Amino acid sequence: MNKDFIILPSYLLPPKSYFDQIKVAKRLIINDLEVYKKQSLRNHFDILTSQGPLMITYPVQKPWRGKSIRDIKIDKTQKWLKNHWRSIKTAYGKAPFFEYYSDYFESLIKNPPDNLLEFNLQQLSICLKILGINKKMLLLSEEKSNLLNTSQFELEMERFKNWDVYFSQKQDELAYQQQFGNDFVDGLSIIDLIFNQGPESVLYLKKT
Repeated sequence: MNKDFIILPSYLLPPKSYFDQIKVAKRLIINDLEVYKKQSLRNHFDILTSQGPLMITYPVQKPWRGKSIRDIKIDKTQKWLKNHWRSIKTAYGKAPFFEYYSDYFESLIKNPPDNLLEFNLQQLSICLKILGINKKMLLLSEEKSNLLNTSQFELEMERFKNWDVYFSQKQDELAYQQQFGNDFVDGLSIIDLIFNQGPESVLYLKKT
């Protein structure tokens, strides 16, 4: 039975395990009140290339230390925007569903909004649509007053402290055909699943 809501960090094109968690709740609440954490899934994701996993990172403007994720800006002064999409296309250009879904991501990857949180939310919305997950996506800053002093809110905030560790670990995922290598690589961005499995991607989400 689904619980009423789940509170998750704002990640950029997160791994499949992130969407497994979304499935168990009626409402998805993104914690936009947390202090930004560098070198986390908030501004990077992993894809699979012929050389193995590759981290795609969106640098952020300084100073970032101590700032809310709502106030983090993407550093567009660095010459990396075109390289990111080129890397994705090289990795997945021959994947069965790349041509079908690439238009959903290309323009946003090449030309993200200034605000990191906005970028993450836009990408998340696209992925939820492709996966056919119809969930309300809310911000903690707008919902907190309604959730205070409820037992589930306290529980979810405790769980929130451990999400970074959880999503960085292997989750015994259901293997699917990938573009490179003989051994399945888990923990990759959801786009690895989408480009390889297309409309069947949702079948690989855990039925929790």
